[in-house]
Amino acid sequence: MSGITGSGLAMAQAAVEHKFEVIGEALNPGLLSTVEALLALED
Repeated sequence: MSGITGSGLAMAQAAVEHKFEVIGEALNPGLLSTVEALLALED
């Protein structure tokens, strides 16, 4: 991941998290909290 600035990485992560939120809400509202928990573990 060399060459990616901190702000660029943060923006990319935010975009990925947003996609997971949209997918989670579409499939199952309960899944959203699970996805958020998994994303929190990655931090």
